[in-house]
Amino acid sequence: MTDAKLKVALVGCGAQAQLAHIPALKANPAVELYALCDTDARKVNHLAALHSVPRRFVDFDELRDVEEIDGVVVATPNHLHAPMAASALAYGKHVLCEMPLGMDSSEVERMVQVADREKRILTPCLNTRLRPDVQTIRKFIDGGEQRLPTITVLIVFVVRPQRPIEDIHGRGAARDLDDRRVVEVFGEALRIDGRRGDDDL
Repeated sequence: MTDAKLKVALVGCGAQAQLAHIPALKANPAVELYALCDTDARKVNHLAALHSVPRRFVDFDELRDVEEIDGVVVATPNHLHAPMAASALAYGKHVLCEMPLGMDSSEVERMVQVADREKRILTPCLNTRLRPDVQTIRKFIDGGEQRLPTITVLIVFVVRPQRPIEDIHGRGAARDLDDRRVVEVFGEALRIDGRRGDDDL
């Protein structure tokens, strides 16, 4: 058994990467955050210096020839998840990919095919599993409860008319949920409120 750390490249250095992925990777004793990749050179240089990350890239395809990199975390906009994850797998890297894995099932099927072909691990980032509210629901389910307690869910959509939101980001987890499955798990909603916010958000 080797004591060498798993060298990981983080692709996409937006808010989620800065608030969640970088702290988690830095806190994991089995992982070395070895590289950052983002098209914003100033951002990637700043974050690499701030977190003592040895390698930085603005061109994703340059990761192909870096043999030291064992795995890639894909934290880019949703429409880039599938092509970048598939490419990283083809480059011989293991991949942890944010949800959704792809914009449709065909993209996900292709990712799985590439992972199988290259004998690499493809893992979806199920980042909500350890949230306190999700853990509480899990305890009720594991305890054999037939009905869950009343749960208040606030879903906020911020849609900017000037960008093709569904083409870039997909429909989003909440809009993709089958309402029959929501009722099956949570029961009938006691009240549903919806309102439109300011147009200049």
